[in-house]
Amino acid sequence: MIFVPFFTLGGAEMQAFNIAIGFKQQGHNVSVLAFETKNGKLISKLEENEIKWALLDFDLSSIHRKGLGKFVSLFKLILQIRKYKPDYLFPFTFYPNVLVSSIWKFTGAQKCFWNQRGYERSGVGSIEKIAAFQKPKYLSNSEGLAAFITQRHQLAAGKVKVIRNGLLPKSPLHDKEYWNKKIGRAEREKIFVKIANYYPEKNHIYLLQGWNLFTQQNKQLKTRLILVGYSPNEMHINKAKAFAFDYKLDNVEFWDSIDDVAGLLSIADAGILTSTHEGSPNIVLECMHAKIPCVVSRINATVEIFGHEYPLFCDLNDAATLAQSLKKSLDQEPMAVLVENNFSRVSEAYSARKLEQEYNQLINGK
Repeated sequence: MIFVPFFTLGGAEMQAFNIAIGFKQQGHNVSVLAFETKNGKLISKLEENEIKWALLDFDLSSIHRKGLGKFVSLFKLILQIRKYKPDYLFPFTFYPNVLVSSIWKFTGAQKCFWNQRGYERSGVGSIEKIAAFQKPKYLSNSEGLAAFITQRHQLAAGKVKVIRNGLLPKSPLHDKEYWNKKIGRAEREKIFVKIANYYPEKNHIYLLQGWNLFTQQNKQLKTRLILVGYSPNEMHINKAKAFAFDYKLDNVEFWDSIDDVAGLLSIADAGILTSTHEGSPNIVLECMHAKIPCVVSRINATVEIFGHEYPLFCDLNDAATLAQSLKKSLDQEPMAVLVENNFSRVSEAYSARKLEQEYNQLINGK
């Protein structure tokens, strides 16, 4: 059983989906369960691939309740999971990790694998302490996150196994002509794309600050920035829209999540990720596979992917370095070499086949 927080198409949810595909291809009976539906776009992908799914009857906010109420909720969660008679439990992201790991020994499962996917900023609460005491097997998609959870849960060195994200390449649903027509692309217009849901750590305001500077410095260029993502809290996207309005950024568009990410990337001149922190950003891998430059903030996760000398880094909250990297991404000759190197790296080190093999080895006892 795989647990995700929401049935959305975020990076962690997509990795969980890829793993579910791998389990199914190996003949395992796999189900994906979520605690909330949100926009529900993951459901259609699961159904297309005949993967079972279900919505758990559990209020995530109950983890923060005082007193015995949250433990009553946990007992109800145990009963729900036991109905599936699971052998292996794979929770992804903070709330599923904490909740499922805290009760896994009462569900009848043989093993529980804690999948670390982010940097939690809150203190360690009572349920998380119980979860750590239950000794789940720890997995991480990056060295940085492995070090983080090792320190947070005071684990011995080597207790966290690193399994890097795997990219399941998807062919565009529509060709370049369709997408250029859909966006109404002007002649010689340069298209920049950021695909990220509106969470604070995705740092959309910083991007808009850098974009404003970039467009002011390069008025001779025809450019457009397309922001694609779901906003679980309207406050975050409204802040970004307000910034674009206040600075008269009429070359910025706000799109909801789309099904054809590969199609949009196929006509983009560059992808962007300006996060303050990440585990291992899936969209960066997709940009690498699409053979487009990717402008990224210099954080542990991106340094781990690209190395320290990557030419398209920007320094966090430094609009000038972001503007410089956006301009540099349009330098055709050096970028041709860069995207080929990126494509080779993502194909070798971040393949879906490798991800599938490593997760199947976990349940095959290897």
